[in-house]
Amino acid sequence: MAAAIGVPGAKWKGVMLDKSSEVLNGVATSPSPEKTIGILGAEIYDGNRDKVAALAFQAFKQKHAYYPDSTATSFDKRNVRDGHYTIWSPTVYLAPVDAQGTVTNPRVRYLVDMVLSKTVAPAPEFDPLDVVISKGLVPDCAMAVTRSFEGGDLSLYSAPEPCGCFFESRVGQPSATCKTCGGDGECGGGKCRHGFCEAK
Repeated sequence: MAAAIGVPGAKWKGVMLDKSSEVLNGVATSPSPEKTIGILGAEIYDGNRDKVAALAFQAFKQKHAYYPDSTATSFDKRNVRDGHYTIWSPTVYLAPVDAQGTVTNPRVRYLVDMVLSKTVAPAPEFDPLDVVISKGLVPDCAMAVTRSFEGGDLSLYSAPEPCGCFFESRVGQPSATCKTCGGDGECGGGKCRHGFCEAK
């Protein structure tokens, strides 16, 4: 957040709280709600929309402010995924890696690869992508923008194995351009991924 608004973390004023639950409770029960603001992940906000309100954000050089979602009642994170809502960061996983950047512990590698929607063996008996989405997170494969560092400029992104339509189907209504499928042959040169035609 500090990088997105151009205010170094050391210059922030207020009460420092260690947990999202503490921030949520502090904002929700504040005796001065009009003077209170807290910083939470969208997944925490989504589960508590009845207790707190989100603020739209206008980034530098933008003419309008945007919410993470396309409407006040949706959960599609469309404005995050297409770059209109800019205060986001990817989930970071820390683990020892070798010279090629591969996680060295096979069990940790299996878990990280599974969460990142990479093919793993043995295949799990559940859909890891479904679990990631159900927790309120936006998987990399549903993003149309990326950034190289926290608060950095956004650039267009095309995931190696896109899942935008599947993501939308799990958080609400898929876009009109999303087509269900049972195999690659139904996708006009694209790929059938998680029951939807994707570009590749």
